[in-house]
Amino acid sequence: MTMADKERYQGKDATIYCNGSKCIHSRNYLFGRPEVFRANVRGPWIQPVNASFEDLATLAQARPSDAISYKRHDGEPAEPVDKRRRRHSHDSRR
Repeated sequence: MTMADKERYQGKDATIYCNGSKCIHSRNYLFGRPEVFRANVRGPWIQPVNASFEDLATLAQARPSDAISYKRHDGEPAEPVDKRRRRHSHDSRR
């Protein structure tokens, strides 16, 4: 699946991509970052403008399913993901 095939959510410093077919932890997103992930809303359910770039990158890198990814707006590559350090926690702010 390419970035073009994923849901896209524009933020200030990065664009968040969501692969719904891999998104098995959406409930955890909703409880862990309710200001970013919003349930039962009209329009986009992911609001990347409500978190810092660092928080979004950490959140994307912590997801065990690779359902959330991001592309930086400053042209720098996304941080490499160390899959050995991925957490199954719902809260990436710890």
